[in-house]
Amino acid sequence: MVICFANLILVAPAAGQQPEAKNPHRRLSLDCAACHTTQGWHVISFDHSTTDFPLQGSHASERLHCQSCHDLADFSTASRACGSCHEDVHQGKLGTACENCHEETQWTSLNSLKIHANTTFPLTGSHVQLDCQACHVSEIENEFSFLKTTCGDCHQQTFVNANTEVHQVVEANMACEHCHTTSGWTPAFFDHSQTAFTLDGAHVGLNCAACHSSGYAGTPTECAGCHLNLYQATTNPNHIGANFPTTCESCHNTRTWRRTSWDHDGQFFPIFSGEHKGKWSACADCHVDANNFAVFECIVCHEHRQDKMDRKHREVSGYVYLSTACLNCHPNGKGD
Repeated sequence: MVICFANLILVAPAAGQQPEAKNPHRRLSLDCAACHTTQGWHVISFDHSTTDFPLQGSHASERLHCQSCHDLADFSTASRACGSCHEDVHQGKLGTACENCHEETQWTSLNSLKIHANTTFPLTGSHVQLDCQACHVSEIENEFSFLKTTCGDCHQQTFVNANTEVHQVVEANMACEHCHTTSGWTPAFFDHSQTAFTLDGAHVGLNCAACHSSGYAGTPTECAGCHLNLYQATTNPNHIGANFPTTCESCHNTRTWRRTSWDHDGQFFPIFSGEHKGKWSACADCHVDANNFAVFECIVCHEHRQDKMDRKHREVSGYVYLSTACLNCHPNGKGD
């Protein structure tokens, strides 16, 4: 005959003998006093920190009992793996290391920033505030299947809805992060200094489509590629008639077309400095042939009467009253 009192098993003795107590924890080598007290068998006090699994968080809750995790008949069967006690709602797709995402305080307390830092897609910007299911959409709740990490996988419709001039010429293989950041779609920014054409001057404030009207690949970097119409329409001086080259940067800069920076003083004749500074208003003042800028005149813009100049140069050998002769003797524009 066997009589059970709580967890203590008493085996009925033969007549005249005391009952024999047997250990209900058949494979536990600890002394009873390690867990029980003299106040009663059900008053349990065991220091779990002496094992290789200290109780923390929800595991240390008074609502849990030994048998919540252990088989009382054999305490050695308890596993440290989370999955031995907790159902894996992810169906094994995220591995068995639950502690990578969850904490012992509660299952639903997730540090997504920390979790994602160990993946190929760290969370930054607006992604930090999102709920997990905003990206990990699944028919089965909490099934976090691995996702693709390109912007278009989640935001393709945003790209389509934008319908901007810029997007209309974007190549299909151009990544969103070339212009956008995770902090927000706007303002968009592209680091043009990483290309062969750094933006400066008047180019800085332009809309992308102003230059990339036919796409981004193959956009010309020569001035005439965008500004040939201005070259052709210029009449003072007549660029086409004078057969000027289309290397606009020889005279102009990216700040403005109106103020040229051509080194006329150093290459030909000082007109921006010296005695001729401020004495002219247009190229045609000296270059009288709009179709040939090699032709110039000195005597038409100076009050040098020929009879006066003839007398003044009477002692000058080889003197001729011609503009080319003036330049030969006065290359710096000085009278002496």
